[in-house]
Amino acid sequence: MLEKRNLTKEIKEKEGDIIYLYNSGHVRRAVGSVQTIDWQAGSPYYYLDEKGKLKRSQSFEIGRPVVTFIYKLISASRILKLLKRNIPTINDQHVTLSCELINGMKNRILSFFPKSQFITAIHESNLDPENDQKLEKCLNNKKIKIIKVNNSPKLAHDKIINLQLEDGHLNPLGNAVLAKNISQELQYFHNAQVKKN
Repeated sequence: MLEKRNLTKEIKEKEGDIIYLYNSGHVRRAVGSVQTIDWQAGSPYYYLDEKGKLKRSQSFEIGRPVVTFIYKLISASRILKLLKRNIPTINDQHVTLSCELINGMKNRILSFFPKSQFITAIHESNLDPENDQKLEKCLNNKKIKIIKVNNSPKLAHDKIINLQLEDGHLNPLGNAVLAKNISQELQYFHNAQVKKN
């Protein structure tokens, strides 16, 4: 979606930190999994060609019609929902696709704001720690800056409170806790940069 937008018309600042908040669910979105295809069939469909280069083929419905149709049928199955089957099983190629998408996003955004820093904030949700580590390694290889954040459910006096909505997204309090965590991690990140220089 960034390919057609002129970000300088949307963002007044010319430089600063640009944060991309990543969580494990983004890999499922990138591959158009059964869990996401109902609401993202019309979203851009990206894939890696035989040389490992990122390509776009319009939407999931147009660029991958048969698989998308099958995934929609499967997503309507109550049995699979009860079994919580994840289709497809996330593999190294899916993680690499996600890494390339983040790198493409970084390059596109920095073409508008060359004095800025692009930072990926990896939300440590523990949904898929093994693939999160693989993604982190790929991002490091591409020299993409990383901070790690979480939204701990424990707050003052060890009270455990609900920070999520029923669909798994954060509720307003969860977003506030996460925003505070990102702010703190950015401060540590910048302090470490100052010490290096």
